[in-house]
Amino acid sequence: MKESTVTVFVRKELDQESQTNSELRALISDFKRYKSGVQVTYFGKDVPYHDPKPYAERAKLRHVHVLDKVKTVRVRAGTSDSALIYTEASMTPNTYYVIDFIVDGAHQKARDFSYMNWLIDKAEQFRMRK
Repeated sequence: MKESTVTVFVRKELDQESQTNSELRALISDFKRYKSGVQVTYFGKDVPYHDPKPYAERAKLRHVHVLDKVKTVRVRAGTSDSALIYTEASMTPNTYYVIDFIVDGAHQKARDFSYMNWLIDKAEQFRMRK
């Protein structure tokens, strides 16, 4: 697969944390490579959020499962309880915004109405600008 040019923005607080957290910095870098068309073996399923309907879908809120790096899985077939949450720009192709990374408990967090609304708000703010 041919690599494409991709731009990735990161929520300010997450970006600041990545300055001192080399694993988070590598994860964000690998996300950019992944969206450029490079296979990242520890990324599993990449799927949209549907709830709360229709707001999560309108905000193009998505998450990619981050697998335990020692597991061997088929490309994008794996699931885990860790997720990198992002959205795509509405007007600029191949432009993404990483909103959050949940190390553990991502499925439970997705059922938290106030957290999901916070994600939707962040996604919509980004999509209005890009």
